[in-house]
Amino acid sequence: MQWYLKSSETYSAKVSSAWSTESGSEDLVVAVLDTGYTDHPDLPLAKILPGYDMISSLDSSNDGSGRDSDPHDPGDFALNPDQSIKETSSWHGTHVAGIIAASDNDQGVLGIAPNVKILPVRVLGVEGGTTADIISGIYWAAGIHRAGLPDNPNKANVINLSIGGYSNGCDSGTEAALAAAKAAGVTVVTAAGNDNPSADHLAYASLSYPGNCYPTINVGSSGKSGKPAFYSNFSNAGNQANPDAYGVDISAPGGDYCQGGSTAQIFSTLNTGSTTPVSATYEYAIGTSMAAPMVSGTVALMYSAKLRQNPNLTLNGAFVDSVWTALSTTATPFASNSPVNCASTGKSSIQDGGAYGGYGVGIVNAKAALDAIIG
Repeated sequence: MQWYLKSSETYSAKVSSAWSTESGSEDLVVAVLDTGYTDHPDLPLAKILPGYDMISSLDSSNDGSGRDSDPHDPGDFALNPDQSIKETSSWHGTHVAGIIAASDNDQGVLGIAPNVKILPVRVLGVEGGTTADIISGIYWAAGIHRAGLPDNPNKANVINLSIGGYSNGCDSGTEAALAAAKAAGVTVVTAAGNDNPSADHLAYASLSYPGNCYPTINVGSSGKSGKPAFYSNFSNAGNQANPDAYGVDISAPGGDYCQGGSTAQIFSTLNTGSTTPVSATYEYAIGTSMAAPMVSGTVALMYSAKLRQNPNLTLNGAFVDSVWTALSTTATPFASNSPVNCASTGKSSIQDGGAYGGYGVGIVNAKAALDAIIG
């Protein structure tokens, strides 16, 4: 079920071989800015740090309160005027957290970095979230004081933003928050968006917030056969290569049923509730939202190994740059650039974004990146 972990798979993230070197430090913190989290045996309480609910609007909170210290996900369901269900709950944050750090407990799934801690920060509610709440979440997760909020005693080393919304450019407030996080030694990973195939501009990662902001590592999605996923946004240069391009930096397995069927998706933690939480379960999903935590988990392994090697390491912007260098110089090349034909599933062939150049430097390779960062 978790093909993307297996180093025997040619186009996986090569995680299983990385574990012989590092499986993540219990002192390492990955913040998941998302819908919050639901209780799950693969995400035990000992793994979950005290987070925060940044949603300021009562209309989108679904929990009857504004900002508070409870980052549990009450559900992001929406109701019609007659109280019938308009949209069911996604439990998106729970799925993302499991990809990063699901525990090695022999019960369900295994995360990329199973020993690290998760810091849940709820920024998405009914019909998404606001830029202001996301900005506050970035500052708070990075351990940077924010007026009106309690200080975060568990500063994140990595921030995962599996969030996407149309935006013709990034606002200065978000970029200031990202720059402050980087200066504090925090690597921020974003999802490039899922608007491809499309005949218009929406397939460009440069129009998907906050992946179109700098500095982040913006992640596209690849499938089991080593080609870009049919839905993944693309562009002609990545954020790191060209800050003015705001494109895709690197890809990672995000699932693609056009490349291997239903089991070629990403299997992770979820909840059975259609509105409010009911019970823990597991489910397949696809998206750059699943690809981004593959990179966040890999980065968590890299931080863990480097800090184990040098406990006095200074975490700053230069270290964040070194993480990107290790990732970008060790990525697995994509397979043949012939497009995937999804006609049998009712999907169009992918746009190739310029012979795959628009999907970043390649597919994340956790083992090689880990070896590169520790030298």
